[in-house]
Amino acid sequence: MGGDGKVFENQHPEVASVLQEWIDFLDNYSDFIEEEGENTYLKEVPRGLDLPEHLLTDLRQASSQAVMVREHYNLGYHALPELYTFLDELRILVYRDCLPRESGVWGAFYRHPRLGFSLFVNVNTTPARQAFTLAHGLAHVLYHHHLPIIVCRRDSLSKREKEVERFANAWASHFLVPGKALRKQAKLLGEISPETALLLADHFRVSYSFILFRLQHEGLISKEERKSWSKYRVEDLVLRVGVPYHLLHSSTLTPRYPDLDRYPYSVLSKVRRAVENERLSVSGAAGLLRTDSTTVERELLARPKECENLEAEEFTEDLGFVSPGRKTRVSVAQLG
Repeated sequence: MGGDGKVFENQHPEVASVLQEWIDFLDNYSDFIEEEGENTYLKEVPRGLDLPEHLLTDLRQASSQAVMVREHYNLGYHALPELYTFLDELRILVYRDCLPRESGVWGAFYRHPRLGFSLFVNVNTTPARQAFTLAHGLAHVLYHHHLPIIVCRRDSLSKREKEVERFANAWASHFLVPGKALRKQAKLLGEISPETALLLADHFRVSYSFILFRLQHEGLISKEERKSWSKYRVEDLVLRVGVPYHLLHSSTLTPRYPDLDRYPYSVLSKVRRAVENERLSVSGAAGLLRTDSTTVERELLARPKECENLEAEEFTEDLGFVSPGRKTRVSVAQLG
């Protein structure tokens, strides 16, 4: 944590460089937003939430606070929506890039002085780990926004940093998998076993390793069972229960350079609109997004190509009806 770029001095040079690129982008993007005259990003914590005014690190409040936030956003008690999209809808700017997994840095929070709240996510991790990082980052937005910047890492933490990180971890755990919902779903599945744990992980869209910790935290399995079950090959359990296997994967991933995938829809749509309305050149968009003009033209500006859609033809037979009493919308082409 810290108040300026010096916070990165103690990081590995590659980590410091990537995090500084994130800050530099936010500075340049905030200039672009001011020129466009539409800063819609979140600068203050959302109204309507009963949040403490002070920095919250009391683990005893993590569960109730997580449930309160879920209720505020009408999220229910089951699997959350896709968190990259959800946070973009909350007007929190999420930026993605690759860091070495051995760095122990999963993400970061920054309160930009002009743009507002932004989160950094290390995409050199599994989708389930990224979801946890996003929930963890949301905890920083809601409860630790008093701090200008937080690097979410394992090592070299001060006493206060450890308290802040522990609370964010606990809050994210309850936000992703509320205890009441976990106990209810576990009861429906009957006896808890490694196989039913995998089904619970699939239900809540979290990893098998993560759900084992939640089951232990809720007193549904012992610490010994959690340690023993965590050694089982998830691939073998998948074959035994027949669940999808995308978020559950936990092996090391090959780093992928995100390019335009760094940015959320809110950023790309604003830049695309500025180029299409000739307020920003293609080269200017490439400079802002730190890519080349060819990529901007090919990926950001090109119209989608048409192709044969067999599913659409099938649905035309099944869903090609108009509900009684509902008027059919007239297309622009028909009006012309």
